[in-house]
Amino acid sequence: MLFSLRKKFVAKGIDFAPTLISFLHKERKWNYTLEDYRQMPSKSLGYEVANYLDERNFDFIYNSHHHDIRHILLDYEMDTEGEIRMQAFMVGNNWRWNYKGWLALIFGMVFLPELWSVLVADWKRGQVAQRISKIDWKSLLKEDLSILREKFGIQTRFITAF
Repeated sequence: MLFSLRKKFVAKGIDFAPTLISFLHKERKWNYTLEDYRQMPSKSLGYEVANYLDERNFDFIYNSHHHDIRHILLDYEMDTEGEIRMQAFMVGNNWRWNYKGWLALIFGMVFLPELWSVLVADWKRGQVAQRISKIDWKSLLKEDLSILREKFGIQTRFITAF
């Protein structure tokens, strides 16, 4: 029961993050809509983002498009565990000064210590992948997702936490 409460607390914090981020950052210029993603070639990164959002009835949040793309490219669910795990990957992938990622990771580590071994594995997974911090996401949207994962050395996830 205590674990369930802690997980809900972390989920609330993570759910609040997009509101805070939108407040702190100016909107990035982005020319694509969810409908544009849906029209991209089957198995492309953009198409898979649209497919993921549609299957789960998730909203397309205009100012978090890069974030959603990373979830799909790195194969992390858009839930509490997936968010924290993706941040561990990103820190391992040398995103040292991404304060938002560090906050989410630390928040998750403090309140969900059950994830520690999985987060270490995700951090290591990020270390062996090519650096993705400078990716031009727009140029990759129409490319095949599996080819992109291979190109950037993104290993398949073997570990699940819960």
